[in-house]
Parts: sequence; structure tokens; C-alpha cells
Amino acid sequence: SKFRGFWFKDQTTEPLELIRFLTGMTLFVSYCLQWPSLADFYSGAGWLSRDFLLQNKDFWTQSIFFYWDGPGFLTAFHALFLAACLALAFGCFTSLAKWLVLIGHISYLYRNPMVGYGADNLLAAFLWPLCLAPIGSAWSVDAWRKKKKPLVSSWAFACRRLIQIQMAVLFLF
Repeated sequence: SKFRGFWFKDQTTEPLELIRFLTGMTLFVSYCLQWPSLADFYSGAGWLSRDFLLQNKDFWTQSIFFYWDGPGFLTAFHALFLAACLALAFGCFTSLAKWLVLIGHISYLYRNPMVGYGADNLLAAFLWPLCLAPIGSAWSVDAWRKKKKPLVSSWAFACRRLIQIQMAVLFLF
């Protein structure tokens, strides 16, 4: 059927692997540059108080920093998040790293919405289909360790199609 042909063609994960690498490295560089201002941006004593955000949030607006925001936690979380960004970029423990990066990135965005901008939202939009996709089977440390060939998957093509549709919608609006 045409529906199946549009969404579920068998294809390797290599196009998604390129998006994985670029997304991971972009997030890594972006959040490395925020390190000197980490407390100003995301701590309880920073630019935007946690209490103010908690008064004005709904159930779906969640951030790890709403529950813990001490300076030690913030530094440890940021270091773990940067390590997860590098792991995602290089495909090391990809199935865990992609979810850690998504949770961390969304936590940062919701903790201080004034810091985020369009590229942050675009990266979050890339991360969701990447979390659903079977990435890490090509151009990655995981593939090198397991001596695997690139995976051919109809689901990988569907995730790639989701990213294409997101990009088309973003450029139309």
C-alpha cells in the first residue's frame, strides 16, 4: 500500500546515525559553553526562581531541577549530561545515552525557558524520534564493539520520515 511505502521502507540506519552524531555534538558544545553560567541559569538562586516556575507550571512541564537543584547536584548532573551527549554522538551505550540526553535536555529547557531558543527546540524535536529509532548500529562505538553491520529496518525509515515531516512543518511555520 502507499501508506506502508511512505512510512516503512527497508533502509539502513546510516542517515539517522549522522543525525545522532550531529545532534549529540551540537548539544555537547552548546552545554559546554553554558558551564561557566550554570548556577545563574539553572540553580534556585539563579535568574529565574524555582518557586516562580513551580507556581506557573502544569503537569506536563517537568524538569529534574524542580526536585533537586543544589550546587553539587547541578554540577554532577551537568557532567553526567555532557558525558551522555558525547556517548550519544559517538554511539557508545546508545540505547541508554539517547534517553539520558532527552531527559536532560528537556529538564534544562523547562528549568529556565529564557535561556532556550529555536535551535534548542529543534534539537529536542530531533531527540524524540532518535529515542524511538534503532540507532547505534552503524558509525558507532557500539557497532565497532559488537562487529555489527548497519541495521536495515523499516522502523528506522519511519523515524527518519518523522524527522523530515518535523522539518517541513518547521519551515512552513
